[in-house]
Amino acid sequence: MPVPFCKFSPKAVGSVFPGVITTTQSFDREKQREYTLSVTATDQAQEPLIGVCQVTVLIADVNDNDPKFENSRYQFAEPLDFETTKFFTLIVRAQNVAMTPLASFTTVCVNVTDVNDNVPFFVSSNYEVSVPEGADVGTSVVQVLATDLDSGLHGEVHYLILKDASEDYQFFTIEPETGIISTRASFDREKRASYLIEVQSQDSSESARPGVHGQPNTDTAYVRIFVSDVNDNAPAFPRSVYEVSVDEDREVGSPVVTATAEDEDEGANAKLRYQITSGNARGVFDVEPDVGTVFIAQPLDYEQEQHYELRLVASDGKWENHTLIIINVVNKNDEAPVFTQNEYQGSVLEELTDLPVLVLKAVHDVY
Repeated sequence: MPVPFCKFSPKAVGSVFPGVITTTQSFDREKQREYTLSVTATDQAQEPLIGVCQVTVLIADVNDNDPKFENSRYQFAEPLDFETTKFFTLIVRAQNVAMTPLASFTTVCVNVTDVNDNVPFFVSSNYEVSVPEGADVGTSVVQVLATDLDSGLHGEVHYLILKDASEDYQFFTIEPETGIISTRASFDREKRASYLIEVQSQDSSESARPGVHGQPNTDTAYVRIFVSDVNDNAPAFPRSVYEVSVDEDREVGSPVVTATAEDEDEGANAKLRYQITSGNARGVFDVEPDVGTVFIAQPLDYEQEQHYELRLVASDGKWENHTLIIINVVNKNDEAPVFTQNEYQGSVLEELTDLPVLVLKAVHDVY
């Protein structure tokens, strides 16, 4: 059978008739790499003899094809981070190593899939806030916040208050979705001034972090709640009555007694002012308004007044209380004796010349 892509041309060389096989078309090694030919040689005798041989033609490769991309899997030299880069566009070049190399290019688009590898960290590990004493149950105290860099359920954060031995957690509640902490009781600062709770943030899917199996990622923070003072306590004197004695010759400005009231509030709510509201005839006494010390403002005179009953009031600006200050003036020998009249007249008989003459003079000393 003739071969369509080659021809045989016998040529005589002496008694040898070599056959030359030549191509009749071009070949593509990538389609067929070899061909097998059956060559028959016949002599010219009346009864010719025939010789047959098989010829295998191998097609030699030449660099006539660009590289083709067949692999759809690629390896990355470094770990991927969805939170840093969510999408890659790669231009890949393939080139052979022939004398005259050929190259091909392809574009690889890589979408990075998020996994739950980030912790919902609180923006602060410690919160300090205050709530007024006596505030209604349900009063909002503070909103805690945690951020998670993951997406979807991986980054959806919920909050809860952890239980501890102090049991402070029972006085507060937290909204799981918003992190708003509210009161579950009304507080009295004079009984307790602060509370400490621990809150936890957690995301909403199983963690992809090493060592965390079947649990979400979590973080914790502490919240210190101070109970701020409200002016809800009146000042109180330790005694309802103070009684003292003072010499009438004490100098003006001398302290007589200090009556100090106590206020269970703090700060400005516990700052007291003192004043005498009654019993201070002629303004003989006054009081240091900041400390409650009663002092002599005018000279004392036992002969004019021996007894005082002062009403001393302490006020914090909203509430007030009072006590009674009894002051007894002690008489001192500060008055010289005086005659009851400037001139006295009397008579005596002349016959009594041998007897002493007596004149009665009346005197008066108020001491």
